[in-house]
Amino acid sequence: MRNYSATVSSKGQIVIPIKIRNELKVKTGDKIDFILQGDVITIQKGIRFTCPACKGKKDHNDEICFVCDGSSEINPNVSLFYEIERVVSYSISVNLNNDRSDDENLSSSFPKIQVHTKRYPKNVIAWYQDYLQAKAVEQFVDRGDIENNTLDITDIVDSFNLKEVKAAIIKHLPSVKRLSELVITIND
Repeated sequence: MRNYSATVSSKGQIVIPIKIRNELKVKTGDKIDFILQGDVITIQKGIRFTCPACKGKKDHNDEICFVCDGSSEINPNVSLFYEIERVVSYSISVNLNNDRSDDENLSSSFPKIQVHTKRYPKNVIAWYQDYLQAKAVEQFVDRGDIENNTLDITDIVDSFNLKEVKAAIIKHLPSVKRLSELVITIND
């Protein structure tokens, strides 16, 4: 891990150190995401995808798209808990289940996501549930647990719904990084 610093100007601006700009290939006009978690700020190169739920149309049957908030784009850098807080306003219920008892192994050490609503199409909700599940795996699963066989890959794969997503996850593991981006690229 490398540590860099920058000074905030009187206008609240900072200059991204050249070594970081070069490593991330940041150029003029690129978006940068500032992700606040407690008192820690993570800065990431902004990544945007056309919303796979509404296909960039901003709505579903005259209902604003809850996945992209009607913007036509989705940002995979937002956290699982931010996503859950955000969709509550769309009358969508999200449950995180982790029914592991203390004496069980780590095979269920990440939450299983369930999304419920009657307001949006079932295929969109199934995809969104897999998207949130990918975020949960990214956040709670360590690659070392997979490589050391302390976590059963089957448990991870079985936590997803769509067979296309399951197939892609199998190919992607043991890496758990960028699973949500992988799910975004899988369309119905």
